[in-house]
Amino acid sequence: MEGIIDRDKLTRGARYFGVFSIAGLGVLFVVTDGNTVSVVRELSVGFMALAALSAVFDTLLGASRYQVFIRSIRRGSSFWLPIRADLASRFVGAATPSQTGGGPAQVFVLHRGGVPAPEALSFLAINFLFTMVLFLVAGGFTAWMFRESFIGGTLEWFVLWGFVAFGSMGALMLLALFRPDLIERPCRRLAVRMDSSPRMSGGLVHRGLLWVVESVDHYTSACTQFIRKDPIVLLWSALLTVALYANKFTLGYLVMRGMGVDAPYLEVIAVQALLQFIVFVAPSPGGSGIAELTTAALMARFLDAHLLGVYTLASRFFQLYLPATLGCFVLIAALKPMAARSQAPGTALPAEGAVVP
Repeated sequence: MEGIIDRDKLTRGARYFGVFSIAGLGVLFVVTDGNTVSVVRELSVGFMALAALSAVFDTLLGASRYQVFIRSIRRGSSFWLPIRADLASRFVGAATPSQTGGGPAQVFVLHRGGVPAPEALSFLAINFLFTMVLFLVAGGFTAWMFRESFIGGTLEWFVLWGFVAFGSMGALMLLALFRPDLIERPCRRLAVRMDSSPRMSGGLVHRGLLWVVESVDHYTSACTQFIRKDPIVLLWSALLTVALYANKFTLGYLVMRGMGVDAPYLEVIAVQALLQFIVFVAPSPGGSGIAELTTAALMARFLDAHLLGVYTLASRFFQLYLPATLGCFVLIAALKPMAARSQAPGTALPAEGAVVP
């Protein structure tokens, strides 16, 4: 599991994220040419405090989606573990294209906390599938609702790419949940053939195939428990997914209200849903650059030009910059034991406070 985190790649990705984010904000502030100091002075402390509270709820709701599954298989598990996993995923997601590293980061932290990787993958796949469904429904409805606003423009291509990406990922998650044997069977057959060869049996490839077979069996067992034996956690996962993203969308509304601008709540929420739909699969690290400019483009229907720079900075700060920064420290703490043990060759790395089977 230790190889799942490549610190050099994360460092480069974090740098790109910073550069692209600063560049996007820089272009935005130059183009809008707003009086930033005046805008900041007029911010509503009350609404910005509510936005900060919404950011806290964002992490708590995200962690709760893991905890309902963890409690189902490991009674008495601390809520602090999924909080750390959620924060770490924010940082790694920000440092990888299309946020692809967020899932592996969650598995890494959960594994270090005592949750076997196959079990972590099982409920992460379920959560991710519900996320895909929600985005396809919310994004599709909003794209249809505002279809005349971006026909033929760059936003249309981002929306189309979002549908392709979400549809593909949703199909893969369905296969991962209901047909894991498509991976397990070929690996098992190849491992059996290698058993008969003295030169290959017991080798690195053979051991790797046996590990895949064992892990897929463990993963399948966990999926079976959640889907057939304990389906109530699926309901909780679906409800928490809706609550999580409703809170994310509302955060953008609260920041807008903090700038003294009022607009129909449902209309703002719809725009926020479309924004999240686009940013989630944007190809840059954490959607950096693209997210900043897209936020301004979509929120321009509610905000005057001189407000867009501060709005984008504030909303991105609460939604990603702050949790990703906290997640960086969480990941560093998770990597420290590994770095310390790496100085003692041949010493295995146990999970934090638990024995991982």
